[in-house]
Parts: sequence; structure tokens; C-alpha cells
Amino acid sequence: MARQSSVMPTPDKLEQRIGVSLVVLFCCTAAFKVLHIAFQPNLGAYADPIFTSLSAQRIAMLGVLLEIGAVDLWFLAPSKAAKWLGFLTVAGIFAAYKFTHFVLGIQTPCGCLGILTDWMPVSKPVSEAFTLVLPTYAALWSFAFINRHCHCSA
Repeated sequence: MARQSSVMPTPDKLEQRIGVSLVVLFCCTAAFKVLHIAFQPNLGAYADPIFTSLSAQRIAMLGVLLEIGAVDLWFLAPSKAAKWLGFLTVAGIFAAYKFTHFVLGIQTPCGCLGILTDWMPVSKPVSEAFTLVLPTYAALWSFAFINRHCHCSA
């Protein structure tokens, strides 16, 4: 039987694991948004509370495109810093959206998790906290790894 090591993973392995977790996270939330759009066709009738000229359906579609774009960049970008920049950009956009939601005191729940919140018995505060933790997780790790790979001289 092989002996398990209690040594922390190398920085490269940690980076790979965090990257894979973000790929899975972004793909899952994009899939839940697609299901939300598919199973709630009247979503197009509601205006988004922040971008009032766009429907909630279009905002969900934009979210899907951003998430899939970040995942594509993870696989296709030539440099490691560019891979993380995709996640950081999308996380920043989502965090800014959530922050605006909070500042304006909008009471309607955010559709950031798509249909998942309809399927699971999760309270509104837990759902709202989760949609704030996810972009924060993505942004902090992305920023850390961009810093690791960006060797800019001051």
C-alpha cells in the first residue's frame, strides 16, 4: 500500500486544481442558466432590474457567453496569465453586478445560478451568499495566479 504524503501540493499542481475547479464551476453555472432559459420561456418578458433595457433572458444569455468565453480562454490562451485573466474579468463583472444589485436594494433574487435555486430547497439568503462567494473565489485565485505569472518591472 502506498503511503499518503502530507506534503502540500506544488504551486503548479495547486494552480491546475484551482483552474479545473473554476472550469467546472463556470460550466455548471452556465448549464443551469441554459436550463433556466429553456424551462422558463416567459423569462424574456421580465426586464432585468439593473439593465432595464434588456430582458432577464438576455442577461442570462450574456452570462452564459461570458462563462463559456472564460472557459475557452482557459484552454486556448497561450500564456498562463491570459488564462487567469478570463476568469478574473468574468468574476469582476459578476461581482459588480451583485454589488449593484445590493446597493440598489433590489429585492428580487438574482438569477445568477439559473434554475438551480428553483430545484434546490435553498433559502434566499443562502442563495445570495453563494452568488457572492463564487465570483469572490474566482477573482481572488485569478488575481493571485496572474500575479504569479506576470513578471512586470516597475
